[in-house]
Amino acid sequence: MPTTVNVTYTARVNPDGEQTVMSHGQLWRAMIEKVKNPMIFVPIKECKVLEETETSITREVVFQPGVGPPPEKQPVKEVCNLWAPTQVDFHQPDGSLVQNIISRGSTLADTDLYLTYAFHWVRPDVEPGTQAEADAIDEYTKMSRTAVEGSIEGARKLVAAGKL
Repeated sequence: MPTTVNVTYTARVNPDGEQTVMSHGQLWRAMIEKVKNPMIFVPIKECKVLEETETSITREVVFQPGVGPPPEKQPVKEVCNLWAPTQVDFHQPDGSLVQNIISRGSTLADTDLYLTYAFHWVRPDVEPGTQAEADAIDEYTKMSRTAVEGSIEGARKLVAAGKL
């Protein structure tokens, strides 16, 4: 029986001492930019926007080698639902779901922000409770850390350059 591998990772967006501090609005604009031009943020090689509305963007992406589905299953068509100003959901054809969530910290300040990515990867090749599942969880957890931290860094570069 196939399983869904579920992992999350959260990072503070503006840690103490950070010189380029982002507001919630800037981070949200960066998330929209990430949907349209993900190469700045995460290991995606190509992206083509197919359709765009106020609340949804449909795109085709090709992941960098070693990331995402195998080459024969690419490009991947994703429907990206925009839940302004806090969340983007990336729906993939196989039922996998990636969620990017902006949340406020305990001070509720506009710059007390956290970014969480939740991954729900459908894996027909992995049986629940096996070493393969444990390995997939470990692999996807490391990948989620890279994605969150890369997204924050990409957003910070755009803010520093005055593009957000």
